[in-house]
Amino acid sequence: MKLQPQVIWERDGEGSGYLFDRRGGGVFGLNATSELVLEGLAQELDEDGLVDLLVSRHAVGELAARDDVRAFLTLLSENDLVAS
Repeated sequence: MKLQPQVIWERDGEGSGYLFDRRGGGVFGLNATSELVLEGLAQELDEDGLVDLLVSRHAVGELAARDDVRAFLTLLSENDLVAS
């Protein structure tokens, strides 16, 4: 799974940045968790790899990390921001 070519990930220096969908002008604010998931997607990690990444970088358990990863991946898919 990777971002659609028309979706731009911008970091604003202070926070986690945002995704901008050039097709429709949608803007999606990011938090630290979603930014880390995007970094993992850029490394071509699968869902288990994304969960491991969250667990290793944040003080979060595996179940909570898996819920967060699935919720964010669902949001990306539902808004057509990613391609398989």
